[in-house]
Amino acid sequence: MVERLYFRNGNGWVTEFSVFSDFHVNVSRDVDGLNDVSSKINTSTTIGQDGETFVSSAIEPRDITITGHLRATGLARQVELRQRLNHVLSPKRQAELVYVCGELRRRIACYAETAPNYTPGVMPQFVIQLRCPNPYWQDETQAEAQVAEWEGGMIFDETDGLQLTDEWEVGRRTGDLIVTVENGGDVDCGLTIVFEAEGTVVNPQLMNAGTLEFVKLNTTMVSGDRIEVTTAYGQKNAVLIRSGVRTGIFRLLDPNTTFLQLRVGENLFTCDADENAANLTAKIQYSNQYLGV
Repeated sequence: MVERLYFRNGNGWVTEFSVFSDFHVNVSRDVDGLNDVSSKINTSTTIGQDGETFVSSAIEPRDITITGHLRATGLARQVELRQRLNHVLSPKRQAELVYVCGELRRRIACYAETAPNYTPGVMPQFVIQLRCPNPYWQDETQAEAQVAEWEGGMIFDETDGLQLTDEWEVGRRTGDLIVTVENGGDVDCGLTIVFEAEGTVVNPQLMNAGTLEFVKLNTTMVSGDRIEVTTAYGQKNAVLIRSGVRTGIFRLLDPNTTFLQLRVGENLFTCDADENAANLTAKIQYSNQYLGV
């Protein structure tokens, strides 16, 4: 099974690194940093204490080094490939590295620390240094869990059109009011909570049914409103989208709000509101985080 890396910069340019690409890289042999991370351990000690007391730990940023060869022997083709790689790997832009092996696909945000370094030869060697401030790999697509939603019940007969019967429903409340969300990653992760109103809703909230921690907004939503609350470290935010206009509402978060984290394993969540909870739908969006690929 072939391992491939795809480097995608902020302009959407994508370059492949593999044994089959113009930029020949044997990923398992020529790439360092895909799986190894280092942790900074903080401790304290007092006079007369044997050893130290653990205080905290944090994963250091990840460094990835890619070594490969230009698959070209002619000078003109080598120059073309060098220019293409230099253009894609601009140190001025945030980029994304995607790892693919069979059905496994994971991504990590990164920056090129320098322009590629080339060593002359029949097939010139290049070395790329990437820095990942967030050291965790994530699933390429975001996972989503629906807490509660409305399902339309208006069904039109193909021949006779709309038929009104005793069983006819405009819609019905579906989804679980308590939902289990599983974090299959290696560490806890932040999440995005999306509240949507089908009518007036007063003070929507999402609660962790196990810990009783919650995110609550002291505001009244009207039909069509959408509120997005992000709890990831360094990205905490709350936004109201009303009639297509985005407004920051961080100040409307309840003082007792906890920026919920998705613990490794199973998590139980429930959504509610002080008034008209039946008009509220909620979903949880998240990306599992991994120490390696």
